Amino acid sequence: MTGNLNLDGGDGGAQLAIETLPKAAIQALYHAVTGKTENYRKTLSGNVLINFVDIERLYQLICQQLEHYQLLAKPTVTVVLKTDNSRSLTYSSWERYKALEINTAEITSEVILKIEFVASLPNTPTPQRCILNINLDSSLPMLNRGNEFDDVPFIFAAMYLRQWQTVEISIDFVDFLIARNFVSQIEEWFTTLQRVPDRKFEKLLAANMQRLDIILGQSGRFGSAFFIAFYVFFSGNPLKNFEYFTYAVTISFMIWGIIQISAQALSRSIKKRVNRNIIPSVIVLTNGDKIGYKKLLESTTSTSGTVARLAFTPIFSILFNIVASFLYVWLTRPK
Repeated sequence: MTGNLNLDGGDGGAQLAIETLPKAAIQALYHAVTGKTENYRKTLSGNVLINFVDIERLYQLICQQLEHYQLLAKPTVTVVLKTDNSRSLTYSSWERYKALEINTAEITSEVILKIEFVASLPNTPTPQRCILNINLDSSLPMLNRGNEFDDVPFIFAAMYLRQWQTVEISIDFVDFLIARNFVSQIEEWFTTLQRVPDRKFEKLLAANMQRLDIILGQSGRFGSAFFIAFYVFFSGNPLKNFEYFTYAVTISFMIWGIIQISAQALSRSIKKRVNRNIIPSVIVLTNGDKIGYKKLLESTTSTSGTVARLAFTPIFSILFNIVASFLYVWLTRPK
């Protein structure tokens, strides 16, 4: 916004360049002329555990920040809880939420904290209205669907490699400084939250699962190569009996197919284990949340078991083909 502001309303009055006005005054003028406020949004990502005391601490931090402004009335506070069965509970104040919150078996999917206030700001002609929305998102409803996602393509687990978008902040404001102060408080609060268990090896597997799939998919080919190679080694002169050599190649292909089927099943098993071991952000408020989170932790698997499964198919394929090659030569040896 550029131009001059006429101070006395006449054509010959004193002119004041708008660029020289304080930013708060320019924003107030924009609001007065258009009737609109500006909006600031920010998302905080990270895999954290949020309890009731954490949300209460967030609310207290916001209240402390509000004490820095001259409010025309007490802020309007709304708390919305959404659950895994698409039910939504709305509380008209923080105190009402604390008094009426019911510990149900439902799992919390989202918590929305909305605070509206009107404040008198320096360099603004009229009181200004500000709306602060804080959305806290939980992955627990999705993770507690049992084995529903076990056979989902691995991209489901791969998305966990990104930090979960836990907090979404939206502020309708007139003075940007106010919006920035609130965002800073929320960011500081977010850094103090407890982190969920971090399984670094599973994340490494998730990041390289496409390569591992390729390796597992070639296990049958590797095994067939060892079968033929050791058939030549054990028999000495495989072309002496071309019929037996042809059968040997046929048997190696059959084993190849069996190993491929086993490798695909093993790949799905590894993906299931990785899916269960990577936990994004979780909100624990109700009894349902506590039970669901406990089950989630109990369903995690050991890293050593995952490594053993990962190494099993290539090693087994090679050893099995070597033994099969030796047995075939022994069974077809001249009497």
